[in-house]
Amino acid sequence: MGRLIVVVILVGVVLSVALLWGEEYMLRCPFNSLTGWDCPFCGTQRMVRALLHCRWAEAFGYNALI
Repeated sequence: MGRLIVVVILVGVVLSVALLWGEEYMLRCPFNSLTGWDCPFCGTQRMVRALLHCRWAEAFGYNALI
């Protein structure tokens, strides 16, 4: 149980850094890296970052599906 908490905290820290600092720190989509195609969740991190900065149109442009 302790390991799970540590993993959740680490994932939270990584995502927080990516969302606050910019796209160069965001995680790459493994599907996109392997195939070059966008998966249904591509753009989600950028969408969340835009939503956090109240840029609604930009967020919709990154991932309209979600």
